[in-house]
Amino acid sequence: MLKPSRLISVARKKSVTEEGLREYYEGLRRLIIDLSIGTDRMHNLDETGVQEGETIAGIVAGTVLTSSSEKIQSDASAWISILETISADGRRLTPTVIFTGLSLQGQYFPRDIPD
Repeated sequence: MLKPSRLISVARKKSVTEEGLREYYEGLRRLIIDLSIGTDRMHNLDETGVQEGETIAGIVAGTVLTSSSEKIQSDASAWISILETISADGRRLTPTVIFTGLSLQGQYFPRDIPD
């Protein structure tokens, strides 16, 4: 079966483990209880990145048990990060865009950012 591959950084691939995720979420659960954090103070942040330049992602042969296959990418490329946030009670913040560089270029931004 042919399926799309997706790039994943070496650091991310090495650092995400089942044990690490269990430890993180148990610590988060304890913190929420200890500090009595309500849904009005809980936010979810989604981050996506756009790579500057070209990518080598493509089609690879694989099993029908998964929808995609991973290819390790180099740490040498620059990324533009896009952040979106929403609270557990439905409020959202204006998306944030983070560029690498020494100066901003005006064409990156529209005059008005819609709600």
